[in-house]
Amino acid sequence: MQNSIEEKLRKIIKENVETNVDILTLPIDENLFGVGMDSISAIKIIVEIENEFGFEIEDDELSMDNLTTIREIIAYIESKCPSDS
Repeated sequence: MQNSIEEKLRKIIKENVETNVDILTLPIDENLFGVGMDSISAIKIIVEIENEFGFEIEDDELSMDNLTTIREIIAYIESKCPSDS
């Protein structure tokens, strides 16, 4: 399950973050804000995650703390749809 989520997530990040870093090979614990993600691309990623995985992130759950690394985002997605993907 995680590999499928990770593949989809890396594709979403690659499409929404302007960076010279290869997102597809980026270490799972690398800080995304350190490789080019900013608040605008974070919002785009949130929207794409909602669309791709079929859930809505509630306003009180919106936190950049959930978007720091690929591992953290995967854990968040899994907590919202544990049997999906």
